[in-house]
Amino acid sequence: MGQIVRKHVHSLRARLAAADWLMLAALLVGMLAVWGFLEIADGVAEGSTRRFDDWLILRLRHPDDPSRPIGPIWFEDAVRDLTSLGSISILTLVVGAVAGYLWIRRERFALAILFPATIGGLLASVALKAVFNRPRPDPSLRLATAYFSSFPSGHTMNSAVVYLTIGLILSRLMTSARLRAYFLVLAFFLTLVVGLTRIYLGVHYPTDVLAGWAAGVTWMVAVWLLIRRQRIPTNQQSDRSVSRTDIGPSPDGVESASMQDASSRRLG
Repeated sequence: MGQIVRKHVHSLRARLAAADWLMLAALLVGMLAVWGFLEIADGVAEGSTRRFDDWLILRLRHPDDPSRPIGPIWFEDAVRDLTSLGSISILTLVVGAVAGYLWIRRERFALAILFPATIGGLLASVALKAVFNRPRPDPSLRLATAYFSSFPSGHTMNSAVVYLTIGLILSRLMTSARLRAYFLVLAFFLTLVVGLTRIYLGVHYPTDVLAGWAAGVTWMVAVWLLIRRQRIPTNQQSDRSVSRTDIGPSPDGVESASMQDASSRRLG
């Protein structure tokens, strides 16, 4: 009996050691994001989130004048600038800039991931807005122009889709752990900033932004699961050879040529 138990224990240990913990963690994060989105959407449909939404928006306004946000006037202008990081025009420029970088490096596989992942996420955002069709906050609370329906926040979800996808792709191209962490942290930071600006400007309810974050994280996890088995090839070796050719002959070659020239002069 003891041998059977030990055999099962050893078998369980071997399975746990061979498990892909990163994939399991990603699946857990993805499932939590999907669950969070569905819970928020259900609460919005029932109207149970309205009290929280109104409370948080009004907490960011002057009690005697809800049309005025808290903070100095320059902060309001800065928030308007930052919220543009989630606009379609800025996101298009960012995707184009990253695509140019990948094209220069000849990262064809990364380019093949970038465009379907970002465009697909943007289309998913439009589809979700059409499905839920939630009205935006009262016009007197809005500090910026906003179009279409409110749920989920398009700026928030679009920025999450684009920045997190780009961060994922660039991190997989890097060999340095610090650079990988930098790109991922920067992507999450930009996504967080855009979402917070939408609440401050009163163009979205807080639950719109939470749902946008959840949808964006779900999309990133889905992209990662699709490409995790595919190693993104890099062209660092070819880049080094090209740069070496552009620079010119190596120092050893220059030294050898100069020695030959000096020798010929002595013989002459």
